[in-house]
Amino acid sequence: MSKQLVFDGTTEPKTWPSVSLCMIVKNEAETLADCLRSVGDLPAEIIIVDTGSTDRTVEIAREFGARVEHFDWIDDFAAARNESFNYATSDWIFWMDADDRLSPDNLIRLKQTLVSGQADVYACPIDSNTAQHLQARATAYHFRLFRNHLGLRFKYPLHEDMDFAAAIRPVTTAYTNAVITHVGYGLGDDVFKAKTKRNLQIVQKALARRPNSIRWLYYQGVSLSILHDYAGAIKAFESVLARAPAEQAELNDIHLYYGHLALVYAYHRSKQEDTAEQALHNALQRYPQRHHLAVAAGMFYLDRDDPHTALTWLEKAASLPPEPVTESGQRWLPGTQQEYTGLTRLLLGKLKSAQAEYQAMAQITGPITEISSPIRQAEKLLAAGEERQVIDQLLPVAEGHPDALRLLARAEYRQQQWHEAAIHLAQAIGSSEPRPGELITLAAAWILKTGQTNGAMNLGRLALSQNSQDQAARKLLEIIEQSSKNPWFLLGNVVTNLLNGQQVAAGQAQLKQLSVLFNLPPDELLRQHGLRQVNQKAWGRAVETFALLIDRRPTDTAAYKSLAVALHKLGNKAEAEAAWQLAQQLEG
Repeated sequence: MSKQLVFDGTTEPKTWPSVSLCMIVKNEAETLADCLRSVGDLPAEIIIVDTGSTDRTVEIAREFGARVEHFDWIDDFAAARNESFNYATSDWIFWMDADDRLSPDNLIRLKQTLVSGQADVYACPIDSNTAQHLQARATAYHFRLFRNHLGLRFKYPLHEDMDFAAAIRPVTTAYTNAVITHVGYGLGDDVFKAKTKRNLQIVQKALARRPNSIRWLYYQGVSLSILHDYAGAIKAFESVLARAPAEQAELNDIHLYYGHLALVYAYHRSKQEDTAEQALHNALQRYPQRHHLAVAAGMFYLDRDDPHTALTWLEKAASLPPEPVTESGQRWLPGTQQEYTGLTRLLLGKLKSAQAEYQAMAQITGPITEISSPIRQAEKLLAAGEERQVIDQLLPVAEGHPDALRLLARAEYRQQQWHEAAIHLAQAIGSSEPRPGELITLAAAWILKTGQTNGAMNLGRLALSQNSQDQAARKLLEIIEQSSKNPWFLLGNVVTNLLNGQQVAAGQAQLKQLSVLFNLPPDELLRQHGLRQVNQKAWGRAVETFALLIDRRPTDTAAYKSLAVALHKLGNKAEAEAAWQLAQQLEG
């Protein structure tokens, strides 16, 4: 049985065994230097195996004193990684990717691991805490540090695993708290999708050899889902579940478990909400005691603007212990369950109990560090309209800092990241007393995220209970009442009025009113309405909305592109082509 080791991260050993840092890279000029700086004096040697870089990757590696070797890429990460191990001469091997980082305290923990004498192979938690989508932020465990000269190698061409059967003798393993931060999810959608297309090619080759493999069907679905091919992803994940073994022990296969979750997500993203809910219920029946799944169920019902049901599952999660790291594949980041429970209670209008949850979250996530300098820098960046830089700067450090969370939420709101803005503003409110207007801003972010109003109505009532003169709260509740519980319904009437020559003045007044409430420029509110219609496949209404937006903003290239998409879906290919060409001309 593997041990779980906890180190303090403060007392650095004076000496430690020699370590070979082994890496495989290709075109990592933007990330490699930060990675190598983060390992400090840990490695006695750095071995970089380059698989075909055309940028400055090799030069940067040599600037850090690395030994650089070359390997012809054969669509096999395990083969390339094993090649890097062939050059290692130290007592231990530690491997990283270029988008991994070690913080100073975790570097110390890794050195403490080396001198502990507890095992031959150590797993490190890999935190994706800079992912732009909060539900992607989790902790996975990888075997990263192991004794050299034991014959240990990796298997599988993608998402490689350690092949313990290759060892020359039995080995002991242990799980440490030396955290490696993975920043790859924050490198932008274009980079992420390019890597996903590469991965999909590897998966397809593996499936050609093993067409019934749960592992490869799962990773096929993951890749297709990232590329927004939800129909293909659903087919892959359904194939995973169709191959579920009857033996209970094999149900612990993490690919089978995550196949259930990923199927729920794919149905949800393809607007098959009832089918998504049924898939979730199937997963809950198969894995009734999984803490991870109960939290996921809470998130699912929050996405459906059903905080009552969400709270039921989040409270269920609170009664279940997290799965052992040896069985879980990955865990939510510490405090996730408390954070989402706090948001849920806020959306139910229960401020005090929400604040209690955020206090519990703070106890779990640990002491708060001083970040006054990043906050001041972020304030200047936000004033200059550099929202993306604010997000990049504050996302890794804002947790537990109400002022930083407020800045982060404002930047995310401006970037139309409604889910993230709601999460971070809720945490700020839960960590301190709400400031004037914040509950209504949270309500607006929630409506923009879900398109529904259950939580927003409760926030409006909570704001009124705190200040009976809050006109914004009164206006929110009035608009929700006028719009059959859905402000997007009212915005649809606004578009109808703006397109009707006799009702333009009334439409303009309504649009201005909604714009103030949502803290968005009128044209941006129209854009969000059009994008929601696209997501709902209401192509005709989307055409009307984007045509109206173009009348108001004749040089808006994004509006022309969205119009082209909607026209193409309606079958108006000539008009769609003309709209797309106009967008290209405007871009120069």
